[in-house]
Amino acid sequence: MKKAIRLSGLIFMALFPLLIPNLGLTQGVIEKRQKLMESNLDALKAIRVGEKEKDYATVQVKAKEIVDNLSKVLDLFPKGSISEKSEAHPAIWDKWDEFSKQSVKARATAEALRKAAEAKDEAQINVQVKAIGGMTSGACGECHLSFNKKRMKKGN
Repeated sequence: MKKAIRLSGLIFMALFPLLIPNLGLTQGVIEKRQKLMESNLDALKAIRVGEKEKDYATVQVKAKEIVDNLSKVLDLFPKGSISEKSEAHPAIWDKWDEFSKQSVKARATAEALRKAAEAKDEAQINVQVKAIGGMTSGACGECHLSFNKKRMKKGN
């Protein structure tokens, strides 16, 4: 019995250093995706101001920022990368195809907004700003309401 306990302790001590980097990697990726989402939120705020002020250059630049961010977002959700501080729901990995499609849709919507701003097409800018939405509506909201622990629709 004592040998088994000692052996278990030795195995744990031998493997513990291998666990530390994984914990750090998980927290690092969570922090990166949180910063990316904060960046998207800031960009959306600037887009709404730009839309009101007809500052299409700002709308274009900020929409491009969202497009670029969303091109990286799936890489920031490696399987199981959750923590107490993470708002990611485990359903992301159970429904990866749906999660991926929503990310692609949001990116396409941001790209359509960027093109509308480049063309200075006010009507299309208004349509695309509504289509991209925010954390509770539009293409962004679809994902947040399906996969964000704080915002998920009841029943998910």
